[in-house]
Amino acid sequence: MGVKLPFSRRLETRADLDGMMLMTEAGYDPHTALSLWRKMTSLRGQTGKEGLVQFFSDPPNDADRQEAVEARMPQAMAAYRQATSL
Repeated sequence: MGVKLPFSRRLETRADLDGMMLMTEAGYDPHTALSLWRKMTSLRGQTGKEGLVQFFSDPPNDADRQEAVEARMPQAMAAYRQATSL
């Protein structure tokens, strides 16, 4: 169990980021992906990394997903500007 979880978390984060890039290349504002994870955090009442709960959880927590989206935002915005300038 402890060996498998890091791989599935990494794959889910990759899917989040790949999905954001696909929507961006289709002309959607990538800030909506960031807004989604902020809303999810708010709805679930998370305050950040949830310690032991996160250790046993399969998907990454919302705060980690939000950080990953924020880190990819400059690249996404460049793709968005290119997609919307056509």
